[in-house]
Amino acid sequence: IVFQEMRETRGLAYNAWANFIRPSSKEQTYNMQAHIITQNDKLPEALTHFNEIIEVMPESEVAFENAKNALISRLRTERTTRADVLWTYIDRVQEFGLDEDPNKTLFEGVQNLTLQDIVKFQQQWVKDHHYSICVLGDPRQINQKCLKAMGPVKFVNGQETVLNPFPQPDVTGQEEVENEVRIFKAVLAETATYVLAGALVEIEQGVVHIHENSLYATHPGHLSQV
Repeated sequence: IVFQEMRETRGLAYNAWANFIRPSSKEQTYNMQAHIITQNDKLPEALTHFNEIIEVMPESEVAFENAKNALISRLRTERTTRADVLWTYIDRVQEFGLDEDPNKTLFEGVQNLTLQDIVKFQQQWVKDHHYSICVLGDPRQINQKCLKAMGPVKFVNGQETVLNPFPQPDVTGQEEVENEVRIFKAVLAETATYVLAGALVEIEQGVVHIHENSLYATHPGHLSQV
């Protein structure tokens, strides 16, 4: 919907998307995220129309059916194999306290999904919520009056550290590494490299090597080596 409305219908963006992001554990929350690439002079209009889409979602039965059929087709052909079987269990099942692969639940539930179900979801979880907006560009070419009309504005230069608004929990250290290594020793006998609990771990024919001085900042999702 966002891409179609922002780029194809109104020509206000080179690219645009919006997602409702699943958390990495049950202790965290879902997040609504969006991304728009537009020209500096079109920023005010792009933000205005995007907010309209967020508040009053355009309804198209044709677009909904196309998206639904594409999701069903992907779930029918998607396969979880090799090491992904373990990662799927850890990341999707174990972390959320589930009893089965959520893709199975999704596949069964989407069969009877209707456009009105999506509308109800949008009205409950997307509409009338407060959002933080990050604008990347030259301040001299951006309409700052437009931004100030939406809320307080803070300028951040390239030397400042921008904190993640949705931080991941810190790793627990060597104990967690050793626990995950035991799991991998039991199920893997192939050559591969993985990031486990913040440490770079190399698995070669069933032998696990934890590389010293290769701990990663904050959590495995970051690639900043310290």
